[in-house]
Amino acid sequence: MKKANATLFFNFNLLGWTLALALSLSANNVTTAQCVMICNDLVQISLDDDCQVEILPDMILEGNACPNGVFQVQAKINGAWVPGSGNFVATSAHINLTLEIRVKDLVSGNICWGYAHFEDKLPPVLDCNDIFLNCAITNYTPAYILDVLNVSDAYPSVDENCTSTTLTYIDTWFDLGCSGTINGFSDISAYVIRKWTAVDQSGNSATCNQYIYFERRHGVDVIFPPDVTVDCTDPNASPSITGAPYVVDFGLHFDVWPNGTYCELNGTYQDLKLVICDGTYKILRTWTIYDWCLPTGPQNPLTHIQIIKVLD
Repeated sequence: MKKANATLFFNFNLLGWTLALALSLSANNVTTAQCVMICNDLVQISLDDDCQVEILPDMILEGNACPNGVFQVQAKINGAWVPGSGNFVATSAHINLTLEIRVKDLVSGNICWGYAHFEDKLPPVLDCNDIFLNCAITNYTPAYILDVLNVSDAYPSVDENCTSTTLTYIDTWFDLGCSGTINGFSDISAYVIRKWTAVDQSGNSATCNQYIYFERRHGVDVIFPPDVTVDCTDPNASPSITGAPYVVDFGLHFDVWPNGTYCELNGTYQDLKLVICDGTYKILRTWTIYDWCLPTGPQNPLTHIQIIKVLD
C-alpha cells in the first residue's frame, strides 16, 4: 500500500498579522478590565480668584486606576452633558449648586459618576484710606464726605471675586486733649475709627479700619463775618442771618459758633445797640474767639466788631 503524501503550506505573513491582532485585542481587554474608575460620591469645590474653576479628573476620581487614561470631565446641565470637549468649567452661575459630574476615559471608554457642590469661599478684599477733616466739620457721614466735600476716599475700595457686596460701618469716637497725639499726628482735636465690613452674597466677610482725623483749628484760622445791612421790616439780627465766625476748608464755610464743633475754640458775642433815628439803628456786635489750646496773649482771645445796620 502506498502512503499518501500530504504537504502543508503556511502563509506566515497572514499568521503573524492574525497573532498580533489577537494579542492586541487581548491586551486592550486586559487594560479595559484593569481600568476600574471610581468617582467620589460628593466633593466640595471652591471657585478661584477669577470666580471660576476647571474641574480636573483628580478632583472627582478616587485614586488613579487608569494611569494611561485620557480623561474628560463633564457636568449634567439641563439634561445634557457639557462640554462636548475639554473639561467642565464652573462659574458664578453655579455657586451653591450641586451638579452631577462624570469622568470619562477616552481610551478605555470607562465612565464613573459623582456629584460636586460649588462654593465661593473667598472673602472680599477691602482697602481703607484715612481722611483728614477740620474740627469744625460736624457731618462726617460717608455720603457727605463724598458728595459734598468731594473726598474720593470716603468709601473703601472693595475687590470681590464673584458677587456683589453689602457695605456697613460702625464709628467709635475719641476726643483728644490739646497735647494729644494719634498715630504720630499732633494738633488733632478728635478722631473716629470707622470699622467697615463687606459681606458678599455667599456670606464671606472682611473688615478694615478707616481713621477720620479732625485737625485742630486756631484763632488765627478764624474768619469773622462782614458788616451787613438789615431791612427794618424784618429786623432779624441773629448770627444765623447776619453771619458767624467760620473757617474755610474744601471751598466751604464751617461756622465755629455756636460752640457745637469739635474744635477747642470758644466763640461768644455781645451786642451794643446805637439808635440813629426812628426805625434806624446800628448794632455793634463784638465777637470773641478764645483758643483753649494756646496761652492767653495778644492774639488769644481774638476780638472783632461786626456792624449790623438796621435801616427804615
